[in-house]
Amino acid sequence: MEVSTSGSYDPQVIGDGSGGAIIVWMTHNDLYGQRIDSDGNIRWSKDGVKIKGSEGPQSTSYEAIAAGSRSAIISFTKRSGNARDPGGLGYVQKLDAMGRNQWQPDGTLVSTESCGPIISDDGSGGAVIVCWPYVQRINAQGERLWGEKGVLLSRGDIF
Repeated sequence: MEVSTSGSYDPQVIGDGSGGAIIVWMTHNDLYGQRIDSDGNIRWSKDGVKIKGSEGPQSTSYEAIAAGSRSAIISFTKRSGNARDPGGLGYVQKLDAMGRNQWQPDGTLVSTESCGPIISDDGSGGAVIVCWPYVQRINAQGERLWGEKGVLLSRGDIF
């Protein structure tokens, strides 16, 4: 069985809540996902599904978590691609049981700060994401719940 025929690296595997797995991986600029059911059958398209919002200029870090039965939430950072502006933006996207993107076409913007996002399930179909020095909660519909930037965790780390 082959999950993808495209070049890939940095795979992450999470349980799908139904005895199978969801695999998320990077290509040069994009993120993809694939679900394998409990019998070992590939459930999404042949080379996986593109995680919308992760398209260039460059997705450089990501983290995936299970989000209920056969779905996942993926947080990722998009870099600007400009050497003079090495910062990035933090986003999040949800894939449903069929591999369809559920939130805004570009994903939900979590932070305008460059971050390596840390993500946790919020227990209600959404997620809590840390993009230091802020933490943000995203509900099951992909909406930010804790203001535009989120909740400031520490003023001591802001320059």
